[in-house]
Amino acid sequence: MSGPGPIKNFFSHIEEHVCELLLAVFVTLLFVQIIARQFFYYTIPWGEELATYMFVWFAYLGAVVAAKMSAHNRVAFQFRFFRQLSRK
Repeated sequence: MSGPGPIKNFFSHIEEHVCELLLAVFVTLLFVQIIARQFFYYTIPWGEELATYMFVWFAYLGAVVAAKMSAHNRVAFQFRFFRQLSRK
């Protein structure tokens, strides 16, 4: 056996795929909203609210992906700083 199959690989990276989908739909929705507003003087009534919810979910899932990759911001400065204060 050479490794995990494509289905197992897909489900092990499901958060990344959902983030990619959210970002693509989010950007497309905002682009369509801008074009409709500027050229057709029409706004999609639910567009901005949906974009807001999609951005929030993208941020949460992005934090999950970053933590999974160990690429999340660390708060190392505070630990080093308070360790020096606690020694005094």
